Amino acid sequence: MKSLDNVAKIRNLFKGNLQIVAIFVLPLIIGVFKPNYLTLINLNNILDLSSILIISALGFIFVVECGAIDLSIEANMALAGVVMAKILQAYPGAGVLAIVAAILVSAFCGFLNGLIHTKFKIPSFLTTLGMAYISSGICTVVTEGQYVDIVDLGIREIAIGRLGGSMDAIIPNTLLIACAVAVVIWFLSEKRKHGRYVLAVGGDELIAKDLGIHVDRVKIISFAVAGATFGLAGTLLALKLAAGDSFSAVGYTFETISACVIGGIAISGGIGKMHKAILGAVIITIIRVGMVFFVVPSNVQAGILGIIVILTVAATIDRSKLSIIK
Repeated sequence: MKSLDNVAKIRNLFKGNLQIVAIFVLPLIIGVFKPNYLTLINLNNILDLSSILIISALGFIFVVECGAIDLSIEANMALAGVVMAKILQAYPGAGVLAIVAAILVSAFCGFLNGLIHTKFKIPSFLTTLGMAYISSGICTVVTEGQYVDIVDLGIREIAIGRLGGSMDAIIPNTLLIACAVAVVIWFLSEKRKHGRYVLAVGGDELIAKDLGIHVDRVKIISFAVAGATFGLAGTLLALKLAAGDSFSAVGYTFETISACVIGGIAISGGIGKMHKAILGAVIITIIRVGMVFFVVPSNVQAGILGIIVILTVAATIDRSKLSIIK
């Protein structure tokens, strides 16, 4: 009987830390077939690539914990990249101020998402889908369908540099920035009322209102914070690519949502932890890079990732708490 209890404890421990297990097991499995996957150079690539996704996922968790959705992620990221590139083009000495301006523009887009969603009672997926088209349209008009080059190597070093300045260093600057964003999100989640309010709103809006929580304000702040993180992610991506354009962030909406889902954050709202989004982002990057090593076509990669997301939701969702599937 005692042995059965031990087995149950091990099973529950394994199930509760499935994402952590995946982060260690997946590279080993891929490495069996592709030994180069386990090199320090590739580890650096995974850390670098996952950092931008981690940043966007960290902001998105507030939205999804509210029980809402944001489909304007990649358009918001692209807009931020274009805004920054245009400012640097017009004012070459703007430096970090161009990044700050781009983040503020993205935060304002997020603010508008929250405002329209709450005040006009429009479903979040429709509101943010509309904002995605608006942002994409602005990018296309501003860039005229062309790349806006970023030639300042000094400002690009923020995204392409590594700790210590050496190209052989393992820790990329983007990972340090992602860690800083994680600290801010952790502070808002754990040390401020906003984190508790978000979970309360996602759990049941009516009860949250009865408790005196300003639901609309919580949602607007959540969308604005998410917009700011999308903007930061977009500027880093543009700096890496040395250009801002309308299509630089294609796929990030799906991958950001997938990071949260695979990490174990309830898409229905009310349940979520910051570290789960981080783990989910790393897992997606591990899989993405692995598929590149196996020379899987990009369109097939998207299909495989979609299957993984569906299977993850099917395996982890608690159907006992859902009387109706919408």
